Amino acid sequence: GESLDPRKIMKKVLAALPKNYEQADYLAEVYTHRRLSNFDTLRYEAEYVSQVFEPAGHRDFNGGFLMMGPSEQHRVREARVLTQPKKTMPYRDLMVSGQGFVSAAADPVRISPLFKTDRWRKYVLHLDSVQQAGTETIYVIRFAVKRATHRSTGSSLTSSYSGRFYVQQRDYAVVRYEALWQTDTVTYNAVAHKYMGRHNRIAALYNTIYTDSRTDHTVCYARSANGRYHVASSIAQGVKAGRILGQAPYHYQMLCEEYFTVLPANTPLLPLNPKLDPRMAESEIFQLLHLHPDDYHLAFWQTYQRPTAGK
Repeated sequence: GESLDPRKIMKKVLAALPKNYEQADYLAEVYTHRRLSNFDTLRYEAEYVSQVFEPAGHRDFNGGFLMMGPSEQHRVREARVLTQPKKTMPYRDLMVSGQGFVSAAADPVRISPLFKTDRWRKYVLHLDSVQQAGTETIYVIRFAVKRATHRSTGSSLTSSYSGRFYVQQRDYAVVRYEALWQTDTVTYNAVAHKYMGRHNRIAALYNTIYTDSRTDHTVCYARSANGRYHVASSIAQGVKAGRILGQAPYHYQMLCEEYFTVLPANTPLLPLNPKLDPRMAESEIFQLLHLHPDDYHLAFWQTYQRPTAGK
């Protein structure tokens, strides 16, 4: 029928967004679990609990144009490193292109161009199925970006971005999202070959020949007491395989699981760790990697109830 046109469903989703999703500032507690393996060896594993302040205007995970826009504030509160890396681990070892590896990139309804009124037409949409979940009717819509650019995907150096999202017919809220991000390895490798051995900034940034680089991202939304939806869980799994020029090949698998609990509005945001370099201190991964063992409280973890996907 006419109502099953995925473009019409999408228009209703977008029209209902301001009513369905949190539009004001909000604060959440986030439990994160990260793991990094190379081939079959666990290189690093950590879990941490943070406070995250989400400003109302946050719509681009890195602050948008010249990083001048509103951006999320992340404060790592307690951390526990379960597997220490053998040597100093570079920041970017915990990241793959695509989204879901930091809490600021956990909310596609907020940050993905797929859910922006002026950009969703840059995607091909198909109605995959209509499902019944108890009394709820759920539309499953498949999406694929027509041409992957920064404007159409919200991320750089992406060759494709596709997946499915689940819309609840009752209120046209997106309750689940699954995406696959593929890195543009062709462009990346071409730049790496061109600047090989030049010892400049580009050569340092593009120092890798990739055979594979992709991210799977799954997000579930939950309804708060105030009737608005927010991210409940975000799970990203990434694969990066190739070789850093002049070094042995690698095959990294990354996992980043995050579970969000909305905090009362009057909760004060924790201050930044004064021991950290202020230029980098806002970065979630920088905070994690530069926490001193004295900053951990083992007693916290003895009583902490870890959230799970089922909640």
